Amino acid sequence: MDKIIRKLDKNLKNINKLIHKIKNNNDIEIAHQIRVSIRKSMAILELTSDNSDLINFLKKLMKSLEPLREIQVEKTILNSLELSNKENIIKLYSEEEEKIKKNLLKELRKLDNKFLDKLSLKKNKINFKDYKLRTKILIENLNINNLHKLRIGLKKLRYHFEAINEDKAKIKKLEEIQEILGQSHDIVTFKFLKNMQEQDIINIWKIFIEKETEILNNVDEIKQNLQSLFEIVLDPVLVLSKKLSPDFEHVRRVEKKSQIILKKLKKEYKTSKKDKEILRISAFLHDIGHSKLGQHAENSFDFIMASKELGLTQKDKTKIAIIAKYHTGSWNKELFLKRFTLKEKQIILLLSAILRAADGTEFESVEFVKNMGIKIKKSAIKFYFKKISPELKNRFFKKSKKLSEITNKKIKCSEN
Repeated sequence: MDKIIRKLDKNLKNINKLIHKIKNNNDIEIAHQIRVSIRKSMAILELTSDNSDLINFLKKLMKSLEPLREIQVEKTILNSLELSNKENIIKLYSEEEEKIKKNLLKELRKLDNKFLDKLSLKKNKINFKDYKLRTKILIENLNINNLHKLRIGLKKLRYHFEAINEDKAKIKKLEEIQEILGQSHDIVTFKFLKNMQEQDIINIWKIFIEKETEILNNVDEIKQNLQSLFEIVLDPVLVLSKKLSPDFEHVRRVEKKSQIILKKLKKEYKTSKKDKEILRISAFLHDIGHSKLGQHAENSFDFIMASKELGLTQKDKTKIAIIAKYHTGSWNKELFLKRFTLKEKQIILLLSAILRAADGTEFESVEFVKNMGIKIKKSAIKFYFKKISPELKNRFFKKSKKLSEITNKKIKCSEN
């Protein structure tokens, strides 16, 4: 948390410094820099308690800066458009901008040192709350069905990510999506729309509709990007998997296929929701040992047992480590007998065999089964694949032998 506190202190000092600069030099052009520092400070303060006075002060300050920012954004957009009376419209904007600047300067000069003293950590108690909870709330509040609200939500989330030193790639992705969503919104907020000629208004709305249509046509892709981004943020299992697995898409596919097999065997083996979750985690972590030299299954076992960020009981962690370790096929039954009941041992063996069979449908990302169907019969488990190479089919039969042994069913494979 020391880094976050230092970051907050730096932003608050920067706001104070910029306000003094405006007051002393009438340099109102740096107002946007204040807005950025306020947003960054607010994102950090949302992670704290007992700071309502400081938050309210910053909100009030931000509100006073908004009119100038809005008029400047609109003026920039208009300059990029083809308008018949562009010169007159820009003149109106420039006049309005000057009025807003004068009013803002007057407001900022009213801020005496007593108020500006609030922009100091010495005057404020900092008690941090769980930032993961804040992340979860921000993500859950995103409204994909309202593009304007989604844009605002993504902006808050981006500043939150910056505050907690989240992965820069995630922040960049949020910026890209936010930029796409912002293009259409900025057009419909024009202050002097009524002063434009009818044909210009029609042309502007055509641009707006084109941009909205473009966004709506790509909304599924936006949703997919957001889902991929946020599941990594919220799930420590996926964080660890993505960090250490050599091919994250491979483990994602293996996890999905593992669940398909388990679902078909659920009724016969009376597996629980807990078993489903154990298999999910095992599948996502089964290859993390590749990040270290040596036997990757042994390494995966060691990594899982040593991990502290997964939030699991020691017993569940041991189950997952064993399943991940023995997906390669070698078994040490003594290890099971010492630590688990007979029923637990049977489920662990089953889940490990399922994971091994699912892993057998892939040569990592070189070749893999895209669509898989399963039918469970009394004496057989029949898999349905689209056409695959003889090499991959041999690999699958080899890796599904344990599943055949555990279930006492013959493994069959049919291509469709």
